[in-house]
Amino acid sequence: MSSGETYYVVFTQGDGGWWECFLNRDIQHCYLVKPQAGKWMLVSKYVRDMDIRILDDFSVVTPNTLAIKVTAKECVRGLLMANTCVGHVKQVLGIRNPFILTPYQLYKYLRG
Repeated sequence: MSSGETYYVVFTQGDGGWWECFLNRDIQHCYLVKPQAGKWMLVSKYVRDMDIRILDDFSVVTPNTLAIKVTAKECVRGLLMANTCVGHVKQVLGIRNPFILTPYQLYKYLRG
């Protein structure tokens, strides 16, 4: 994954974790979808695992989700990275802002 590549950051509600009461009601999780050889590669970090799939279409975007098209910068490996959905998305996109901690903060940052 290198700079200049196009990704879609998809924002959605969470899966019911206890910490979601501290997050925005509508944006509690984020993940990446990348166009790849006529298909779509989905990469999503959850608390206990990662979901990596190849999709035939962009059907992950539903009326309950938001998607933002982003061009990645150089992938940065910092000294510390939060092992969260936001941490993984920020690392792939080359976002170095340490104050983006929640999916909603990332959404506001990407919307500019």
